[in-house]
Amino acid sequence: MEIRKIILSEVTLHLAAFSGQTEVVSYLCKNKADVGASAIDDMAAIHFAAQKGHLEVVRALVSAGASFKSSTRKGVTPLHFAAQGSHLELVKYLAKKGASLTIKTKAGKTPLDLATNDE
Repeated sequence: MEIRKIILSEVTLHLAAFSGQTEVVSYLCKNKADVGASAIDDMAAIHFAAQKGHLEVVRALVSAGASFKSSTRKGVTPLHFAAQGSHLELVKYLAKKGASLTIKTKAGKTPLDLATNDE
């Protein structure tokens, strides 16, 4: 029963992060949700939030201990997702926190490469 509760908490955190539900994310973080737990392709809640440009969710996750330097199985960091989605305020926030502007994905792409890619 405890394992099911943990998995449900992680799935709920990922869905809340993806959909920009800052209050839900904050509540789950305060109640010991695993902010570093990964889902498909090693994506954590911070990756889902960054992909959608949810700055306040990313802030809540970082405050709860999520790593803004974590990468997915493909080497994509939250900054890569933010840059690719043209989420400027989130890019600025992550850069100020110390996210690497030159880190490359496994495909050799930097955040700037993804920001300027028309694909």
